[in-house]
Amino acid sequence: MNSGYEEWRMTTPDANYRDYPFTMDKISSSGAIVDMVKIGSVSQETFARMSDEQIYHATFKRATSYHHHYVSILENNKASCIQAIGIERHEGNDPKRFITYQDVVDHCKLFIDSEFDQMSYPEDWTSLTTEQLAEFIKVYCDAVDLSLDKETWFAQLKEVGSSL
Repeated sequence: MNSGYEEWRMTTPDANYRDYPFTMDKISSSGAIVDMVKIGSVSQETFARMSDEQIYHATFKRATSYHHHYVSILENNKASCIQAIGIERHEGNDPKRFITYQDVVDHCKLFIDSEFDQMSYPEDWTSLTTEQLAEFIKVYCDAVDLSLDKETWFAQLKEVGSSL
């Protein structure tokens, strides 16, 4: 990255990255070093500043340019995708695991029946039988209270799992 970018980003977190005064004379002559962890962190912070709708629209725009096979999935399931994005983020600008647009698409696909049914999992992903899974889902659906805060909700989920 261009020397000074990190300091600039900390003082102007809401500015567009294109507003940074990039100059070639600030680049080290010793060769480029790419810190993928840092790039992921910057990306995650960028997602954190976006609303659910903004994330959906940016993901859709990216798909129209680079991943044409996702366009119809996103377009035909807009409301479900926006809702799924909100579920992952839990509250406000909580980015959770969104680092790339692909993360957003993969998450949305979990909430679209036709896409979820096509996902493949290793045969040994669980030792539970279909009957055990059905029982868990039934008990959890009967007990779930979506008005709970996330810590209490997760404790409730673990209690249901432990009881079975």
